[in-house]
Amino acid sequence: MIVRFTPDAHETIRACAALTARHVDKERMQIILLIVLAVTFLLAYVVVPSHWIVAGFLSYFSTVLAFGAVHLDYRRRTTSMLTNNPHLNESHEIELTPERLITRCSHVASEYAWSGIERVSENAEFYILSSGPASGITVPKRALNDEEDRALREIVRLAARDGGAHLAREIATGALVP
Repeated sequence: MIVRFTPDAHETIRACAALTARHVDKERMQIILLIVLAVTFLLAYVVVPSHWIVAGFLSYFSTVLAFGAVHLDYRRRTTSMLTNNPHLNESHEIELTPERLITRCSHVASEYAWSGIERVSENAEFYILSSGPASGITVPKRALNDEEDRALREIVRLAARDGGAHLAREIATGALVP
């Protein structure tokens, strides 16, 4: 089975986010956020103990602003990186067989053995074939019609190490690539 597609303007960013999402522990991030908030509150309280309410508000807003600034910087640098990399916005082809996966574009081809794919999962937009932390292949669902979607799921069930255990039981209606 061969899937052909050209990413839209922000699809590559969403695909990268989908690959890394399963490696981000949201509970851990919440704990880190709470620790930073507590430390900033304690520091503000030590400086101005008579105004502990003001210290609390200042620590909260400074923490939110700091995390927001880091997030915006990450998005800015990611967008810049993707804008300057023509490879990411050109037409791609992914060949899936029970033996291997091959990805191609105009100047690069990569081959993966199914044994190197740790987990196959999906979200509303992509099939995510993870080969490690933040690496792997994403297949946009919009590039598949229903028959191709079923074929991909069957190949995953037969060839992937996890046997497609992280895929939904039923497929949604696919859409053809324009």
